[in-house]
Formats: sequence, structure tokens, C-alpha cells
Amino acid sequence: MAGMVEVMEAVNGGDADALAALLERDPAAAGLVGDEGASPLLNALYRGRRDLAELFVRHGRELDGWEAAAMGDEDRLRAHLEADSDLPGRRTHDGWTPLHLSAFFGQQGTMRLLLERGADPNAVSENWMRNTPLHAALNGPLAAHGIAALIRAGADPNARQKGGFGPLHSAANRGDVAIMGVLLAAEADPNAAADDGRTPLDFARTAERDEAVRYLLAHGAEE
Repeated sequence: MAGMVEVMEAVNGGDADALAALLERDPAAAGLVGDEGASPLLNALYRGRRDLAELFVRHGRELDGWEAAAMGDEDRLRAHLEADSDLPGRRTHDGWTPLHLSAFFGQQGTMRLLLERGADPNAVSENWMRNTPLHAALNGPLAAHGIAALIRAGADPNARQKGGFGPLHSAANRGDVAIMGVLLAAEADPNAAADDGRTPLDFARTAERDEAVRYLLAHGAEE
């Protein structure tokens, strides 16, 4: 039987052929879970390899609640929520709620479903990042309207993560003026300083985001 080490080596190496061969030889390997609940499927997603994650599904992996949230599988997530109403507050082995994962991977459908079922938009991750779903979203592909949905659900636009960085720092670093506009409209502080003293304007300048620099200066950022 294929073991977790072999499966994780294929995922970590980004080797779709090797993973497919392992799962063809031993379909039961699709359902493997590592120490403390580590998910090879989530590991594939963290590495930007949705194609590898989909291989697990095609070979019969039954998605758990966190995996369903990350993959955008609303039907599977809904079934888990019906069976466990406390799921929105539960954590992965590495500290994420399902909402963190939905937000990070830009899955607006599962994000909306979790919020409807009472997920806390200001839940802080139980890991070194100490971030909220809004911070997670700003490190993924979620567009401005998805960020706005989190804020409408109560996400704090001035929440701080490890290092004292706020959502506007991340948006400025990305140079995403549309998201910056959403955050500023929700009263994000354009002059919020991280623990090291840097402001969103500093982030925009360091990243050479000229449009973001101009936008911040026009919306209250101080030199």
C-alpha cells in the first residue's frame, strides 16, 4: 500500500504523474491523512497545484469540511455543516478555520455559506501568523467584491496580524486600488503603522506601486 511519505513526496515535488500512478495502484491512498490531521490535498492547494488536489478527489477522497471549503465544494461543505454545526469554529491541525481557507483560496460560494452558518469573520488563526480571514483573503485571488462581502459580514478592516500589519498594508503591497478603495470606504486607517513603523504608504512605495501611492495620498495618507 502506498504510504503517506510517498504521497507527500509526489505532492511536494509537484509530480502529477507519480501521484496519479500511486493512486491508480492503490486508490485507498487517496484518503490518507497525516500526523495530527495533515491533509495532502490541502498541501497540494497550498502549493498552487489544484490539479493534484483534484487527483485525490477523482480517486475517491471524501473531502472533509476544511478541504470542501478550500476546494469550493458547496454541496460537500453543506453536508458537513448539517452534521456538525460547530464546524465553522473548528481548526485544521495548522490553525485555520474553514473560513480562512475559503477566503485564502478565493472560494466565494463556500465563504458565503460559512458566513451564513455563523462563521466568525474575525477569527484569529491559531498559528504564528495570527491573522483573520480578511488577511488570508488578501494573500489569495479574492477580488474586491469578495473582500467587500467579508467586510459586510463584520470583518474588521483594521485588524492586525503578526507584526502589526493590517489589511491595507497587504492591499497596498499588491497595488490593488480596487481593494484599497473597499477597505478605505470601510474606514481602514491609511496611516496605520505596523510594529516596525511602516505604513501602507511605505509598503506601496517599497513595492513600487505608483498608482497605489497616489491613491493613498489622495485618501488621507500622510507623508
